[in-house]
Amino acid sequence: VPHEDKRVTIVQLAGLPNEVVNSVVSVLARLSFELCLWSGGGIEVAVVCEEAHRYIPNDRHSGFLPTRQAIGRIAKEGRKYGACLAVVSQRPSELDSTVLSQCSTMFAMRLPNDADKAIIRAALGESSASIISFLSSIADREAIAFGEAIPTPMRMKFADAPRPMLVLNEDAVSAPPISVNDVLKIVGRLRGDT
Repeated sequence: VPHEDKRVTIVQLAGLPNEVVNSVVSVLARLSFELCLWSGGGIEVAVVCEEAHRYIPNDRHSGFLPTRQAIGRIAKEGRKYGACLAVVSQRPSELDSTVLSQCSTMFAMRLPNDADKAIIRAALGESSASIISFLSSIADREAIAFGEAIPTPMRMKFADAPRPMLVLNEDAVSAPPISVNDVLKIVGRLRGDT
């Protein structure tokens, strides 16, 4: 939720016990989805889930079920309400296949593991499978990008962002700010207040 005109919130969970982290991630993912749903498009949220294999593992008996469900709901239904999900993992073979199948654009960085390369190979399709041979040898900050936003698979290198781009610029904010009263109305709708 935008706070004091700051549009990005980072929740640092390093150092917390696993049981606590899973509960917090579950609540944050569910809250993000619900705010988007009940705002009627007034709030858009992009949830970036780093080390996602911890929260949405491929093994259905692993992980914390409420977290799996909350993140899975964003992956399956979130786009129509303004909730987007970015799944980040060095082990795509360990990610929930249902959530992974909802990822429309992928950036594959260096992957030496054959099981992980197989996931990318399946997503790319047979016509572009030769690109997979690059994955174990690409440099730092390089990626193979493909999917809905990048129709032709391409090898790309990320540059350092200039310092002014790292600070939020007023000109860069295109969405109207959401006031505290707007958030209170959204929460009221979520609770069923009339």
